[in-house]
Amino acid sequence: MLTAILLSIATPRLEAIELYKQWKPKTTLTYQVKSHMFAESRHYMTSIFIPEDLDQNYTFTLEVGAVTSEGFANVVYKRPKMEIIEGETAERGSLTTIEEINEHYVLTMSPVNAITDLKDLTPKKKVGDGGGSLTWLRATNPFVDLDPQIPDLLGQFIGDLYRLALFIGNAETSVDFGPRLPLLEVEPGDTWNITASYQPQKLAGKDGKMATQRLDYVYKYEGPAETDGKKVERVSATLHLENDIAPFINDLLGVGPTRSGLRGLKMKLDAKMEFDLDPITRNTLAIRADSIGSYAIEVTKVPDRPVEEGKLKGRTRLKLLSIK
Repeated sequence: MLTAILLSIATPRLEAIELYKQWKPKTTLTYQVKSHMFAESRHYMTSIFIPEDLDQNYTFTLEVGAVTSEGFANVVYKRPKMEIIEGETAERGSLTTIEEINEHYVLTMSPVNAITDLKDLTPKKKVGDGGGSLTWLRATNPFVDLDPQIPDLLGQFIGDLYRLALFIGNAETSVDFGPRLPLLEVEPGDTWNITASYQPQKLAGKDGKMATQRLDYVYKYEGPAETDGKKVERVSATLHLENDIAPFINDLLGVGPTRSGLRGLKMKLDAKMEFDLDPITRNTLAIRADSIGSYAIEVTKVPDRPVEEGKLKGRTRLKLLSIK
């Protein structure tokens, strides 16, 4: 009892605070993002993993217009270009290209940094599935013998895994708009959940049945901290995914694995983000994000090993360059 009293005196409890963002009208925030993906994959006819490196670097701006009395801001987001660096391979050296993406959103942002309205003014163009080509699976291959709809479905799910691993996906989950802040006051150690994606997951008490459900980041208020001698408010977020999506795909097609040819799509991902916020305005000053994941595609015609498997590591860093 005495020890507890002495400890409470020596370590005063921090007061709960609101982490509401203070949007300043007629200001422009410029950010830099650098991301790196290391991936390696192999299929059943090879014994070694083939590595790939990919960097995607860009700057973007948030132009703040009017701010309401409730703290909601009109914000224009612009990301004109992206530098893409493909690592060297056995056939060539590293390759750098500049992609003109001209991404342009008109947003309404809330005091908790949530997007409450979005108008996409980006020029439209055709894009790929973003999840690896899987072209060899699409080819005629009697040994693999998959339902013709399955390669595209695999590409969608694996593409979502890559998006989550690199933290630069859609507007709702990209680091460009992070972090999502809590509605209520928080003390160090308090947590809140924010949806990162929707993934097929097993239903509790439903005998292995699966349905699309929320996949959440668990956010945590870490409390006051210092980075390079500057005081910040620190927030972290973690995500864990471990699932076999094959039963969901087979149910979607209305067939079993014997007929579809798919017996497993096992995916794993662990991701963590750490945010440094300005102690007064709650502007995001820096983000450090890292992930590690894997996937394995299993088919009935290859019963003893995955027909394709991959491992990936993502690293993304964001920093505030200027406020004008």
